[in-house]
Amino acid sequence: MDDLDTGMLLSDASCYASSSSTSTFDGGRLWERSPSPPIRFKEKGTTELLELPQELLYHICTMLDIPEVLRLSKTCKSFFQTCSLRSLWLNILDELDFYETPNLPSHLPLTSYSTAELKRRAINAVLISKQARGTAPMKFTRLDTLHTSVRFKRSFSIFRKVDPFLLPGGQRMLVNNYGQLELWSIGSDDRDHRCIWRTDSSTDEMDVVAFNGEVVDGGSAVMIACVFVDRRHTPPMLRVFRFDESTQTCSVVCETRMSVYVSHVLMIRGNYVLLYQLQSFELWVLDWTSGRNQYVDFKDQKNQTFRIRSALLVENALVVTGDTGKFFGEGTLQVFAVQPQHLASSSTQAVGKINRTTVQVKHTEELEETKDTWGLAINAFQPFWRRNANAPIELCVVALKVLDARNLLMRSYRLQVHTPEADTLFASSTIESLKLQVKDVSCAKSVDYPVAGALSNAALIFTLQPKFKCFAAFCDSVQPSPIDLRGDESIGAITRTSNYSVSIEPWSNAISVGSEGMVAILRFD
Repeated sequence: MDDLDTGMLLSDASCYASSSSTSTFDGGRLWERSPSPPIRFKEKGTTELLELPQELLYHICTMLDIPEVLRLSKTCKSFFQTCSLRSLWLNILDELDFYETPNLPSHLPLTSYSTAELKRRAINAVLISKQARGTAPMKFTRLDTLHTSVRFKRSFSIFRKVDPFLLPGGQRMLVNNYGQLELWSIGSDDRDHRCIWRTDSSTDEMDVVAFNGEVVDGGSAVMIACVFVDRRHTPPMLRVFRFDESTQTCSVVCETRMSVYVSHVLMIRGNYVLLYQLQSFELWVLDWTSGRNQYVDFKDQKNQTFRIRSALLVENALVVTGDTGKFFGEGTLQVFAVQPQHLASSSTQAVGKINRTTVQVKHTEELEETKDTWGLAINAFQPFWRRNANAPIELCVVALKVLDARNLLMRSYRLQVHTPEADTLFASSTIESLKLQVKDVSCAKSVDYPVAGALSNAALIFTLQPKFKCFAAFCDSVQPSPIDLRGDESIGAITRTSNYSVSIEPWSNAISVGSEGMVAILRFD
């Protein structure tokens, strides 16, 4: 049996071989195969089938789901060859459901993956989705741990915890270690983990209070954005760094003082840095390549001020969710998308001055009344592996509404953001919103609270206390479902502390948990 297929089979379609229940072990996980009869052809029927044109056999394979393709590949050499074609697995990837998102980070082109790797990632995407939305506990494949230095706790330190952020690809991790940002190389073994760069907090006595990063240029560089704050309460400093993988050096490419203090919800994507304050009316957009920046608040199509509850950058779009109620969380949840270059000022902002503009968006998508809503999670990605070169951005919004003391309602929305072919700047304060379409809505009962905001591309959210559990959007069964930790105590030791941080890497669904002196990475791929 192909090593790639072993242990990757779904419970309702075993790979072939025997009708008795067996188990296989692969990559650290144990799967039970359900009884399933092998695919068998009568000799004459097989001959007649294989005499069909190759194009027709290939077309038959494209109409099968992954378990059927894997079973068919075991029947004979001809089907094995057909089921191993790169074009077939590209077609399978194209047909995956939107929450069966493969771990294919956008900084790497599809041509960089072998056919075997595309096959493995397609199988894993379906397997993870099926586990998360099934009845059996979700299983993880690997636990990485790295030991950070225990920093001296200065009396004036502002940031007093260990906050991890695993970058797409799983090879680099940013860790805010009590105000000092560190970039770690994550090897295949815990002994290979090492810190390869850190900020110098000894010179200006400034703490990193917010950070974000992305892998760019095919993995040859990492862009890092940090907000620094010091004890003298001077205006915060934003710095953008570029870490070059070939030279293992890091340089500052942009530095600017922020004229007002804002809560630090930070994101860097492409040329833009986004910063906004929860429950506020404004956000800040910076083009770090030119220094142009702008404070922006919004009004919806009814000319009502829009209160921001969440925002993110994805490809060439800024997606914002919020409401227009008099009080936070008591209006109508709305979402809109615009292109960030429409918001950046044409002139550089001077220190001490504020460039501010109010923008009226022409279109918002109303989702639901937000009264008694406890939390909100939002995530977006563009499925670049689709055959459609201009595939829409997939947007997932999850809102939790309190029903009573012990029950919540988890409502999931799938939207698509369509970006225009042409990129035209608008001169007026009224700008075109990108087109939004609600594609799917789901509702489920929940008996627990997830970690707010930590939503993966596969529409999964997690909770850590009192136990690890997984919330799956677009699933009708009661949430959450358990995660099988196989008796590992490392993460339990972290989450039993009162001061820990958690994040999720959207592409791989990997959970990162940080506490003083230690970071754990729970992987599912």
